[in-house]
Amino acid sequence: MKKWPVEGLGDILSISRERIEPLAYPKKIFNYIGLESIVSHTGTLHEYQPSFGASIKSTKNVFHKNEILYGKLRPYLNKVHLANMDGICSTDIYVLQVDQQKILPSFAANYLRSPSVLSILSSAMAGANLPRINHDALLNIQIPVPALPEQERIVNLLDEADQLRKLRGQADKRSAELIPALFEEMFGDPDKNPKGWQVKRLQELCQQISDIDHNMPKAIDDGVPFISAKDLTDNHKILFDNVKKISRADFVRLSRKIKPQRGDIIYSRIGAKLGKARLVEVDFDFLASYSCCTIRPNQKAANSVFLCVFLNMPSVLSKALQGVRAIGVPDLGMGEINDFKVILPPLSLQNEFASHISAIYDIEEDQSSSRKNLDALFQSMLHRAFQGEL
Repeated sequence: MKKWPVEGLGDILSISRERIEPLAYPKKIFNYIGLESIVSHTGTLHEYQPSFGASIKSTKNVFHKNEILYGKLRPYLNKVHLANMDGICSTDIYVLQVDQQKILPSFAANYLRSPSVLSILSSAMAGANLPRINHDALLNIQIPVPALPEQERIVNLLDEADQLRKLRGQADKRSAELIPALFEEMFGDPDKNPKGWQVKRLQELCQQISDIDHNMPKAIDDGVPFISAKDLTDNHKILFDNVKKISRADFVRLSRKIKPQRGDIIYSRIGAKLGKARLVEVDFDFLASYSCCTIRPNQKAANSVFLCVFLNMPSVLSKALQGVRAIGVPDLGMGEINDFKVILPPLSLQNEFASHISAIYDIEEDQSSSRKNLDALFQSMLHRAFQGEL
């Protein structure tokens, strides 16, 4: 094990205080990164779209290339991103400026993402419902500071290991592209309907389409999961990890209109993630906030898997965006959703399509296991790297 000089993080990093009011620049396009935009443990970003200043309602932090974005809310989520561009971010994110005479930004970012730092900061959290890390606790962390050439050697090794994860991600993306390709092969472009399928309104194919009351319930530590549009992941799943929780009483009150059940579809209708459909594949109680609606297909008319994939098709999303009502925060009304025009192949063909999708999902599950193994390997390398064992 190598012995390196150790310094306090505050001696080589500083927290930027640069702020901006995006609303003052309504027509300017910002690279806006929210806490939900950063992938836990990897430092990469979820797919996102630049936003007009008019849609960003509060003060934001400004960041620049080679500065580190560190999520201070729920630090156990380990959201650390090294910026490769200029932009703005949530005030739930510290923007860390690096003294590059002492340390490489990529070395510092990898260290902040390492298991040892995660352990230290997880025990230093403050706050019950929304735990966070204060700047003193962060800047007091001790960081090893080898010579710059040694830092570069370690970063290169970690980059090589990380490349395996990126290749896995590229394979995952190709797998995801199979689904819309299969849909078009079997049914044609749903907008052009070249096969002349019968077309019906979405409402005609469903038992119910509804959202919940718009009064936001209070978050509690342990309760019923309460998802929102941000919990609809890019891999066709609903993410229940670290989701907001609400009381049983609030659940009972809010679920009077509709309570999601297996086979339903959660569809995001408000905000930047508008137009994402995700199939409910769980049997436990949960609710979706009013940023989403719950769609309950009539199984005698439409297969849930077929309908979910249909709603996710790019041409369907494009049509949906034409019905957006708000200029600031995108808002797709329930009336527009009810009126979606849906192509309707025979149910037998829909069921055949669903069986093919199930096989693709099985492949994705295997890929997910491989991805987890690669993530575990990378975390092990991170730990060893900063112990001087690489």
